[in-house]
Amino acid sequence: MADALNIVHIPALPLPKPLQQSDYTPFKGHQTPVIIDNGSSTLRYGFARDDPVSRGARRDPYTGPNVVSRFKDRKSNKPVLIFGEGVEFDSGARAQARTPWEGDVLLNFDALENALDYAFTHLNIDDTESVDHSVLMSERLCSPLHSRALTSELMFELYGVPRLLYCIDSVMSFYHNNLPVENAPFTSDGLVISFNTASTSVIPILSGKGILSHCKRIPWGASQATDYLQKLVHLKYPTFPARITSPQMTWIFQNTCGFSADYIALLRRLDDPLQLRAHECVVQFPYSVPLENEKTEEELARAAERRRMQGKKLQEIAAAKRAEKLADMEEWLQHLTSVLELRDTSSKEEWKKTLSLQNYQNDAELENDIKKAEKEVNKRRKRDSADGDDQEEEEPSFPLLDTPDEELDEEAMKEKRKQKMMKAGWEARVRMRREKERERDEKDAEERRELEERERDLGGWAERLRKEHDATMLRIKERSRRKAAMSDRKSAVAQARMKSIASLAADDRVPKKKTEN
Repeated sequence: MADALNIVHIPALPLPKPLQQSDYTPFKGHQTPVIIDNGSSTLRYGFARDDPVSRGARRDPYTGPNVVSRFKDRKSNKPVLIFGEGVEFDSGARAQARTPWEGDVLLNFDALENALDYAFTHLNIDDTESVDHSVLMSERLCSPLHSRALTSELMFELYGVPRLLYCIDSVMSFYHNNLPVENAPFTSDGLVISFNTASTSVIPILSGKGILSHCKRIPWGASQATDYLQKLVHLKYPTFPARITSPQMTWIFQNTCGFSADYIALLRRLDDPLQLRAHECVVQFPYSVPLENEKTEEELARAAERRRMQGKKLQEIAAAKRAEKLADMEEWLQHLTSVLELRDTSSKEEWKKTLSLQNYQNDAELENDIKKAEKEVNKRRKRDSADGDDQEEEEPSFPLLDTPDEELDEEAMKEKRKQKMMKAGWEARVRMRREKERERDEKDAEERRELEERERDLGGWAERLRKEHDATMLRIKERSRRKAAMSDRKSAVAQARMKSIASLAADDRVPKKKTEN
């Protein structure tokens, strides 16, 4: 299945290996050249293989990341220096990681010194006062003279190398891939294209010599391509759950991307869905399946029943609290109403004393509190009726409302006013319930009409929605345009507004009467 879908898995980072010094005995005192490929992302070094002395002691060159980190360990509070693969395995080291290169220019010579110390220590040349070997070091095309001067100063004064030669790695690779027969001059022609980390170099070769006066260096390399690929991935998968690191994206770029000799023909070929399917590549990121305890159907049913009972219990508690608050509010409203009724049966002095006992200054404050209490009671009743609007409420009876006031005593009058308030609340609840039923019926009818129209004429229904959407977007854009035009004092809209304001001010202006001196 993986071969059919062309699935590639991102490998995990290998654990860093401890530094093991190589055997320096076969090369000691023979001045075997040391080759250093100082790349901006990878450092490679080793002894020359074709040297007559080293033919019997050939070793593969060291290859590793050209990155160094100097930081202070949190536990021991001591400075730590890490070079190479170990930088990616420590968060503190990753935060302080540096390379000798800034883009494609050699500038950080402290990091270069750390890299060279690591290389010579690995080759076991650190037990001598100086490096008694000629050094062949690669450099970028069109490197600044400042970088070469400081590198030469570092190699000659710090390490004491007898000879130092700079070369362009891509030209040396062209020479190696087109070796002439023995004792024959090198006269191959070609075009060297070197894809570096931050640049691309193009060098023509004519009769075995590089025409550097006609070379070209383009500021586009693997780092820019990787960043562009990462932006495309984030644009296509904005909700990707894992964080894509720079080494992972570099691995994807190096192992899944390719070059096309005829890009237009490739696009035409990919127009076929089968060809497009054949060119698909699925990248599988590291993923661990979360461990979940599978429950039986009985356990799931018990859990659902327990949640339902808990929800029902919470609803009952909330309803009891609301009923208690409503009863307290109604009791307070009845108390205030009874206080207000004493105004008709008391003298002014007694009424003022009653208001003072209830902490009121005048009648207006008492009436205001009664209105607030009635409003709060009605609101709570409406909320309770909205919660239980599915249950039909029986129409209560109010017998005292039809009885004239002359036939009622004082207690009956209080009960009549109470029944009047209760009837008003019941009628309000009935109106609210009918209004909700009407809105629900209208919404259901609208949904049915929408569904019937969509099933009857899908194209017309989609066209109508598209027109409504376009009209809404047009209104939004027009509103934004007017708002932007109003903020610009020199726009036509702002000028027209100022003219309108000026004309209104001129019409409303009242001429001043002339005063006599």
